[in-house]
Amino acid sequence: MAVRRLHHLDGLISSPKTNAAYSTRSTETLVLDDIDALRSLTARFSRRLNQLRCPILSLPPEIIQLVIHAYIRLLDEQYFIKRTQKWIQLGHICHNFRTILFGMHALWAKNVFAPDMTIAANDKFLERAHDAPITINLHWSSSMARLELALQHLRRAREIDVSGVDHMQLLVPGLDGQCLPLLDTLKLDQRIDSISSAQLVSLIPHTFTALNLRHLSFTNIFMHSAERWPTNLTTLKLHRLRLCSNLRELDLKGYIPNLDLAQLFESDRNKFISLPLLMMLTIEQDRTSTLQLWRILTIPPSAQLKISWGNSWSDSGPGPLMAHIEDTRAFLAHVSTHDTLMPPVSALQIFGIQSDEENWICFNLLGPYCGTGHVHRLDLSETEWTCIAGFTLSTDFWTGAELASAIARFSSIYQLAQIPY
Repeated sequence: MAVRRLHHLDGLISSPKTNAAYSTRSTETLVLDDIDALRSLTARFSRRLNQLRCPILSLPPEIIQLVIHAYIRLLDEQYFIKRTQKWIQLGHICHNFRTILFGMHALWAKNVFAPDMTIAANDKFLERAHDAPITINLHWSSSMARLELALQHLRRAREIDVSGVDHMQLLVPGLDGQCLPLLDTLKLDQRIDSISSAQLVSLIPHTFTALNLRHLSFTNIFMHSAERWPTNLTTLKLHRLRLCSNLRELDLKGYIPNLDLAQLFESDRNKFISLPLLMMLTIEQDRTSTLQLWRILTIPPSAQLKISWGNSWSDSGPGPLMAHIEDTRAFLAHVSTHDTLMPPVSALQIFGIQSDEENWICFNLLGPYCGTGHVHRLDLSETEWTCIAGFTLSTDFWTGAELASAIARFSSIYQLAQIPY
């Protein structure tokens, strides 16, 4: 067929006068069309040759998608800063990879606001995401153009992760009155010494609807000192937390106010905050605020705890180690109930640091991993564990004898002597 076509073109070129119906320009167009057709045909043959030579291309598209996701996870683990361009280059390997990559709408949606891409690339990612819910990720160095793009697409957000004063001042008030049906995760992070308390009050999203909100993380959005806030702001914060009954994970760092019952309105003193679906509770703040909040929280026995107190948010000093140990008793009922319903505590992990600058110690109560929550691993052990409750305690300097007494007391409180060796 190709030979006959070449003979035909040779006739047109060698005898233009006998082929008056074909001008030089029209003949040139025919040749160019044939070249384009052959290039397309060659590419199709090349794709089939690649499938013969490269077994991975014979895998179903769903499996190749898993390979791509595994590669991206490897990039995230290898580099501290995102390397979006590296996985985009997978689309340059071959036609199959490019087609599959373009069909992964959720992947493009997750990286719409990738910090290592330009605003033009952000627009292109939005286009490739089609209707998939997006992730809005803004940090202190994000451009105003990227912030404006985020404000235009809040309703499409599945995750909003914002840090930096300028961005919070514009984006967070933009949440007021919004209905965000897709929002699953909201993370707001603010350094406590970079903004005044008056500005912080204006940053709180007062009213917005997010019925599918599952993960909430506020870091230093509120200062813990009650004297800096109107009394009713404490009630406002508790009210907002009560509205988040579908939360799976709650991460509070420097967020809890002074919850002295004497300062709360009568209507709020006996109201518990019920989070019936919670799987993970993480709190980093001083002991007083943490324990006050814990007294009014109702969470499932299966929820994992990560408690860190006696840190830089505390108004007082770290305090003696044994005092911290005694206060962990507040969580005994939760751990005991967990042990009756789930695989019980069967191991204790202890580690810490003691130096001129800091003294802290961590006690982790571990149980066999049962397929839910995060996997906890120990060095030199292949066993998979669940961290049922973890306590990180910043304390005064301790002696070896004081540490031994603290470990013995902690083991007594949580009845660890009953664990079979």
